[in-house]
Amino acid sequence: MPEGAGVIVSNEPDGNSDLDEQMEMSPSLAANPTPIQVSKEIPDLTPFFRRAVATRKSQLHLQPMSARSDALKQVAKTTDTKK
Repeated sequence: MPEGAGVIVSNEPDGNSDLDEQMEMSPSLAANPTPIQVSKEIPDLTPFFRRAVATRKSQLHLQPMSARSDALKQVAKTTDTKK
């Protein structure tokens, strides 16, 4: 494959990929690791989706009847949570 064809080859000439080398470089960080804070909260998106469906349904009234029935079927498919 020709060089520069979108393939990145890293031979790490001056990188710190070796874990032992990283610990040597920063012993204070290795001795006192800082815990990473991870948020487990999942936002409630139900109001957002309800508004989106209501907006979509209100826009359907502006369309011709044939397009409206097709769009209503599509909305029904997307709002059906369990089959």
